[in-house]
Amino acid sequence: MNTWFEKKLLLIVGAGLTVFTVLPALAPLFAYLGWNFLADPIYWVYQWFCHQRPWRSYHLFDYQYAMDARMMLMFGSMAVSAFVIHYFKVKPLNKWQSFILAILLIAPLGIDGTIQAIAEVLNSSNSIPFYESTNLTRSVVGAIFGVGIAFALFPSLREQNEIGKPDSNFLSKLVVSFLISILFIPVIVFFWGITSNTYKPSSLLIDFEQRFPGYNYEITTSAGHSTIRRLISIGDEQKYIARAEYYDRQDLIEKYETQKKVGDFKPALVSIPVEIWVIPTIVLILIYAYKAVREKKGLKNEL
Repeated sequence: MNTWFEKKLLLIVGAGLTVFTVLPALAPLFAYLGWNFLADPIYWVYQWFCHQRPWRSYHLFDYQYAMDARMMLMFGSMAVSAFVIHYFKVKPLNKWQSFILAILLIAPLGIDGTIQAIAEVLNSSNSIPFYESTNLTRSVVGAIFGVGIAFALFPSLREQNEIGKPDSNFLSKLVVSFLISILFIPVIVFFWGITSNTYKPSSLLIDFEQRFPGYNYEITTSAGHSTIRRLISIGDEQKYIARAEYYDRQDLIEKYETQKKVGDFKPALVSIPVEIWVIPTIVLILIYAYKAVREKKGLKNEL
């Protein structure tokens, strides 16, 4: 007999992902209100999941979200998909179909992230990379990733699922989840624009500007537009200073020096080359989800 937990498992997953996505959006609101006792813990916890670079993040009241644009849509689209899969009773694919679906929809994020990483590694300290993903691109590929992972794994968490049986509306439900997810982009950008005076999006509803610290963006650090001093950061400030000198952006250097003097610039305590904690975290979550699905199937077979 199915327990209450089994019946509500996907709703619980969706609710958890919703909370995980909403909290980073509340952090800048709390910061604006002066409620640092609420903003600080959110920014601090999310540093373990995201680099928190301001130029790759949405803002509210000139404070950045606690997660960057890509991860906001990644986890947000997973939450949306969880509810769609539950209420529309989406049937799971077989394991090979699920694997192929996941690979296909993870690919855009992988390509975008890989090209961006290569551009960062190859560029010299006094030039801009040949590629920088925009907040729009990061959001869209994040949403594709989230929907792909959700539709590959979450249908198996539904009670009384029928694995292997074709679902003629599977693709349409996946597309609906994606469209609902990306509808949040113009809403987020709109409120960013009307609440912020210093750090603004490139247009009213879509933010498609490539931002390069030391070139067309201020010299700052991870979580530079938050209320905390991160424990871990990328540590590229010297590269951005050299870039500003190369492009004769003395105004950016002066602003950086002023922020350091007044304490607005908050360098992290430890610098590392990449956010190495993110990938193991995601892998562990996927492994746990896979094991949970296998165990649930085993229990049903025994019954």
